Amino acid sequence: MKYSLYAVLLATLLFSCKSKTTETNNDSVTVAAAPLDPTDSLIQKFKPIIQGVWVKSDYIKKVIVTYSPVAAADKAVGITIIRIDTTQIKGDKLVANAGYNNHEGGDVTIKFRPGQTPGTIQIDSSELGYSVENGDTVLVLTEINEAHDKVVTRFIKALNKADEKLGDGMDFLINKSLFSGSYILTDSIGRVRNVTFTDDGKVSGIKGLRTYYAMTDFIVGPMNNLDLLIFNLYAKDQTDYSFKITGETLKLYNTKPTADSAELVVDKLIYTLVRTK
Repeated sequence: MKYSLYAVLLATLLFSCKSKTTETNNDSVTVAAAPLDPTDSLIQKFKPIIQGVWVKSDYIKKVIVTYSPVAAADKAVGITIIRIDTTQIKGDKLVANAGYNNHEGGDVTIKFRPGQTPGTIQIDSSELGYSVENGDTVLVLTEINEAHDKVVTRFIKALNKADEKLGDGMDFLINKSLFSGSYILTDSIGRVRNVTFTDDGKVSGIKGLRTYYAMTDFIVGPMNNLDLLIFNLYAKDQTDYSFKITGETLKLYNTKPTADSAELVVDKLIYTLVRTK
């Protein structure tokens, strides 16, 4: 009788363990996640890439090489700056700000829908993609012009944040590339002082001058034909000088109009600034 009782207990225990094992295995079945919606997938892909303020690449490169926004004006055509704030995505769309010809602003609508070219999304009636060139991410805008030709424009990132004014990205790159740094200044009567220009357009060391801005809009005239540094922009004491950069030396000149007031010409040298760092 003992042997039979033990056999029954053992069989009961084995059956109980098998049942628990079966239940555990059933409970561990993984349900496959639903695939991402195509729009959500494109947002996840592009959102961290396109955020920020972007400047037309061939324009800013020519400014840097020539030390002259006037000399680069032929590249300031079409969209020259795009300001993209990805916190403003609504559904599958995002309204971004754009600057045209360094002269006027407007809006463009980015749509997180596939463009005709693989790896792109829609922007108005055009396409927006990106590539990595020399280690830097570049936005690539592809448009079709009135002659039905494909026009490709590349943009480099100026600022990560897009909470400033539209033109701040352009100003930042020009300031950083051409002017930002410390200088020894000599004025027209031989006085010497230390002067500093910052990336964000501040100047210190020149009495009465607080901010600076390099003119980049040469569409509206007359007397809009020289490279100008404008100090204290929009203030009552606003003043401007023509500038010329040669190596590490920045020279600021007074200007005067031609007899017919059609253009400005360079006049007396006012300041000579030699970069120290």
